Amino acid sequence: MTYLILPASASEKQAQVRDLIAQYDTGHQFTIVNVKADGTLREYKVMTGVKAGLKGNKATTADKPNLITVFDTVANNYRAVNLDTVLFVSFGKREFIFTDDQTASQIKDLSVARPLDTAANIANAALNVIKKSLGI
Repeated sequence: MTYLILPASASEKQAQVRDLIAQYDTGHQFTIVNVKADGTLREYKVMTGVKAGLKGNKATTADKPNLITVFDTVANNYRAVNLDTVLFVSFGKREFIFTDDQTASQIKDLSVARPLDTAANIANAALNVIKKSLGI
């Protein structure tokens, strides 16, 4: 099942990604796609909780709330993933797409950015209809 998530702010998105990982991470590899600084997409096949080869006793991202340290199983190395630019997280059959404008606006490839923007608009319109019908 695929879920669209429309976070209200960067800090909310950081918390949502962390919560998804905490909830669905089973110790197996999962996928994260984020937008790099140059606007291209990067896909990581990652695991959390890997301790092999760590130096020191504290993650270098521990004091940076927008970063999470993961182990990239393809590159066989640790990576810091920017939670602010996460576009997609997949735990097998559970897939989560973040449809926030901030992330969509950073994507250079318009064949990805435009459908994401459309999905964000649809999700936002649906949310407004639901709120209105519930009187929220």
